[in-house]
Amino acid sequence: HNIAVLLDFELAKIRDDYNALSPDDRQLPPDWPGSQLVYTLVKIAGLLFIFVATVCRFIRDSAWCDPDGQLAKVLEYQSEIQQSGVDKLDVTYCLVLDR
Repeated sequence: HNIAVLLDFELAKIRDDYNALSPDDRQLPPDWPGSQLVYTLVKIAGLLFIFVATVCRFIRDSAWCDPDGQLAKVLEYQSEIQQSGVDKLDVTYCLVLDR
């Protein structure tokens, strides 16, 4: 539950910060990323608050300036690696380091 609250808060902040700097045609929708994706991230995170912090930093990364694309990369990477049995924390850092 606390992981979901933190994710909701952080992702809303990412959305709001991004939208404040983006033209209207590039804005994220008000409900971004949606409850289903938040739920998916909560399941991936388990009890790891460090996962939330790291992934949110990755999604927020201004060098890429594409929160939606960065989120898609997180979900894609997690899906590919999940089958390998690699530790969740290792997977999280591999995603960031591979970029």
